Amino acid sequence: MGILSAILALHSIMMGKIAKTFRGNSKGQTLIEVLIALAILGIVVVAFMTALTTASRAIIVADEHTTAESLTRSQLESVKKQDYIDANPADGEARYDIIDIPGEIGNYVIKGLKKAGYDETGPSLKIVVNDGTVDPDHIVGVAWDATAGKTTLGETGIQIVTVVIYHGEDKRVLTTTDYKVKR
Repeated sequence: MGILSAILALHSIMMGKIAKTFRGNSKGQTLIEVLIALAILGIVVVAFMTALTTASRAIIVADEHTTAESLTRSQLESVKKQDYIDANPADGEARYDIIDIPGEIGNYVIKGLKKAGYDETGPSLKIVVNDGTVDPDHIVGVAWDATAGKTTLGETGIQIVTVVIYHGEDKRVLTTTDYKVKR
């Protein structure tokens, strides 16, 4: 029995040491534990940076859209205050002045949609920057047949006016349509 007792005693001592290690009585961290902690920290940092980047992009887009809305409102009010100009019978268009944009607002451009930029029911959704459908120098009032709901060459006393706001020369931010009525 001596040998069996010695084996059992040795087994008991070894199991005690193993159990002590798993109970948390060890004096340091293992390399695996440190690597796992660093990996988790890395994942959290990447997620935070992605969220921060997305939020800053959303703020820029919201600011750009807000500025474009303000410019559109100002331009449409300016067109309404200007005297009504009869549409030219040759092209069905009347031209109104574009407001001045203060330099501190940024690199925004206001353009007017010409008759070529309308399809059967109103402004085309396929406006391309340099395809001749926008007038960079005027807001264009296009003669509008309210009964038929489409543009016309004849003067009707109603003009559809579409303001297109660009940030820079080619990034269209906002397109807004309103009507000008002869009073």
